[in-house]
Amino acid sequence: WLYFYRPNLGFHSDRFISNQALWTLAGLPLLFLFISLIAMNRDARLSKYQTQLVQSMFFWMIFSVLQILVSKDFRPQSLITLIPSLSFFITHFLLLIRRRKFAEMYIWFLVLGTVIISYSARYNLWSGISYDNLLVPESKTSFEGKRVLALDSDYSFYAHNELASPFLSWNLSKEIFGEPGYYENVIVVYRGLNSDPPDIIRDKEDQLKPFLEQIPKLKGMYSRNGIYYVKNSVSN
Repeated sequence: WLYFYRPNLGFHSDRFISNQALWTLAGLPLLFLFISLIAMNRDARLSKYQTQLVQSMFFWMIFSVLQILVSKDFRPQSLITLIPSLSFFITHFLLLIRRRKFAEMYIWFLVLGTVIISYSARYNLWSGISYDNLLVPESKTSFEGKRVLALDSDYSFYAHNELASPFLSWNLSKEIFGEPGYYENVIVVYRGLNSDPPDIIRDKEDQLKPFLEQIPKLKGMYSRNGIYYVKNSVSN
């Protein structure tokens, strides 16, 4: 319930891009989608089979929006499920245009507009668009090539190192390390660190200390050095 069901029942997600940036990037395709829906509703003369396809793609679009809302990480790639329905409706809109030159103008406007907006955002020409949260920041530590564990949500520590222990996701692990009074949590920490012991543990809040007091074997394996617990064999 704690690790598999409850995290998927809410609408909370980690946001890696702002709403302003997302609307800027998706503004032109959404404009074409809006025009396409209006044009198809007004001018399209569809057979029964075509009508069923339109209804199917409309439901696809609705469920794609729901999937984005319940997604646990919100980033531009989350919108990929909208691409089939977006392509379907825009293609039908272009096919409704009787004059070829106007259809080609719309196609070039969509393609070039999307490319220009994307590349200008990539090279920071739009002040409201930032991809900083999509990139792992450079680690400022001197540790490289070590087997490490970070007891916080800053994953830059793993950039030039290797994960050790099963506690990668801090969102799942913080409830364990935050409750050292529960015997079950002590057992989980012991098994995780004993079966796959890290060389370096970054612990800014010293949340590991009460567990080490209850687990003499682990206490003898590590020494405190600033915000780190260093395995004795590594420090020596």
